[in-house]
Amino acid sequence: MNIYTLPYDLAEHIIELSLSIHPIPSSIARVSSTWAEIALPLLHERIHLTSLDRLRLFATHSRSKSNSGADVDGEHVRPLRCSARGREVEIRLPGGTPSHGMWAMIQRALARCQYDARALASNCKTRCCRGVRELRLCLHSHMNDPNLSLVYPALSQINPQVFTWKGPDPEHHFSTAIISTAANALCKAMHHWSALQSLHLANISFLHDGEELPDAYPPSPSPGLIQLTISQAVFMLPGSVLSIVLHSRALRSCRLVDVYQHSIWGPRLRLGDVEKLVGDCERGDGAGHDCGEGRGDMARGMRVEDLKRVRRVLRCVARTERLMGGDRELP
Repeated sequence: MNIYTLPYDLAEHIIELSLSIHPIPSSIARVSSTWAEIALPLLHERIHLTSLDRLRLFATHSRSKSNSGADVDGEHVRPLRCSARGREVEIRLPGGTPSHGMWAMIQRALARCQYDARALASNCKTRCCRGVRELRLCLHSHMNDPNLSLVYPALSQINPQVFTWKGPDPEHHFSTAIISTAANALCKAMHHWSALQSLHLANISFLHDGEELPDAYPPSPSPGLIQLTISQAVFMLPGSVLSIVLHSRALRSCRLVDVYQHSIWGPRLRLGDVEKLVGDCERGDGAGHDCGEGRGDMARGMRVEDLKRVRRVLRCVARTERLMGGDRELP
């Protein structure tokens, strides 16, 4: 049977399987314009950039002189093909010497995947665009990077359902990949993420301007957030955790792994710390809950329900033990 006579959905399925096993997937798109029309959107659904060179190549080749596109940082950006299911984008960069142009490249790369979804949808007969559905970052942010101010514009232009940011170091090695300046910009960008359902942050510091102020910008997940995981975090106080658990009503799981209230030499954040905050709360505290006097049984009933929700949703886990000179994974 000629593939050109097959229903579109069946031909798409065949080409999708071919792309997954072909040693040079782009060769399939070169067979004919019909195959390219089917293959390119599938090929562009999963973007994996695993080095600075690949990120730079993807970003610099996104420049276009055509009228279709958008301006990012003064340069014209050419889009990818439409993707009905949304794109999975992974940017995995090794540690070491920072590249001061990294966030400018990330901004252009995400713009290429995201910015003109509505414009392209009008020209696409068989599918509509959804932009970046899932973004996974595995990279360090650096204090001496002059372009850290681009973290917010780079991340606020997308609206992912799934977001992960962790460091490239081994999991048993406690390090800070998301410094406080980047954490602040990230939390501000998350205010725009109405579609967010799953959030995983690792190797993060919430210290701000030399003060322990995580309550100033705790993760502000969307109302639809279902799963939250924070691992290897420092300077995260119980009030921030309680605020997230109580205000994110769709949240089913909040998992904290090796999270410390202050530095890594201070106390871990434990379930009992958050439970105690519920029991001791007074109206107008950091949890944003009204526990004032004079409301009797109603106030007590609210505290009981809050305590039940904390115990149902929150899990605090100790995975590694901090030792002088290194880390040890707990049995």
